[in-house]
Amino acid sequence: MSCISHNRNRIRTVSAGSEHPVSFLYFIVVWAFLFFAGCAAGPLRDARNAFYSNRPLDAVSALSDAKPFSRQDSLLVSMEKGLILHHLGRYEESVREFLKASKQMALQDIIRVGEQTLSLVTTDWVTEYKGEYSEQLWVHTYLMMNFLILRKHDSALVEAKKALKVLEKHPKPLSGDYFTRSLIALCYENVGDINDAYIEYRKLAKLMRDPSPVVSPLYRLGM
Repeated sequence: MSCISHNRNRIRTVSAGSEHPVSFLYFIVVWAFLFFAGCAAGPLRDARNAFYSNRPLDAVSALSDAKPFSRQDSLLVSMEKGLILHHLGRYEESVREFLKASKQMALQDIIRVGEQTLSLVTTDWVTEYKGEYSEQLWVHTYLMMNFLILRKHDSALVEAKKALKVLEKHPKPLSGDYFTRSLIALCYENVGDINDAYIEYRKLAKLMRDPSPVVSPLYRLGM
């Protein structure tokens, strides 16, 4: 059954059980709410099921067919597609989706992707690092990874600086995100900015309980 048919039946059921006639305006408002809520979730649910069934191409197809009705839905679809395309090794396409998501985030005051139960991006990351800043950091981190793999080091550094701003704005809740911090240091190192790379590795070493993984780059860059 299509979203339209399904939600029309739901409205008929509500109207039939009412003691008073439903006004035309009320009917339109209720229909629009049910239609948008029901249909927006469909492609995301299909994509999630396909992704976790080891059918990532079907997941991309499901999201490509999605027609978001709000900026929030559009943001979520871009993040989902970026994630799946990254895991498929289609890094250029993944970059386009994540850049689109990043641009949308900049236009939105509040981001609540983590509240979307159908989302693939509600991973341990978003669960652990509450708030809209976790989703911003998540996007910048994936963009860094994509650009590093594509050897676009200048573009990776742009995302590293954006990620660094998020970390500096929310230092306490994000203090355990060692992976992103190591990527930031690597981005500086790859463009030959040894001083800033050393600073970021040193910050990371101070945050880690066991700083041994960053001893080597600190020694190398400090020579």
